[in-house]
Amino acid sequence: MSHQHCHFFSPQYALTLLSRTPTYASKSFVSRFSEGLSENKLLSAFMHYEQRRKSNALNPAAPSATFVDDPNASIRYLEGVIKLGSKSRAVYNCKFAASLCHVIFFHFS
Repeated sequence: MSHQHCHFFSPQYALTLLSRTPTYASKSFVSRFSEGLSENKLLSAFMHYEQRRKSNALNPAAPSATFVDDPNASIRYLEGVIKLGSKSRAVYNCKFAASLCHVIFFHFS
């Protein structure tokens, strides 16, 4: 299946994939970076995913049956595209923010 015809990995489905299979999705998105998938187009999906993780952690009474929480999915993706050569300032800022938020949220909550 060529990259042009692979709608499964398009940015518009990124949040759905992250919510259901975060480990697989983040690794797949990294592999697509080397094929030309823009790392910046996926940042909003990762930000929404992290917001949803936080919301679910703060309100465990209303978990979604289709949401899978993986605390490393976003960091895995950001580190992966950086290792593959991303020079995006937004990616570096998100990587720093994700690492910092992970430390603050999980160590002080």
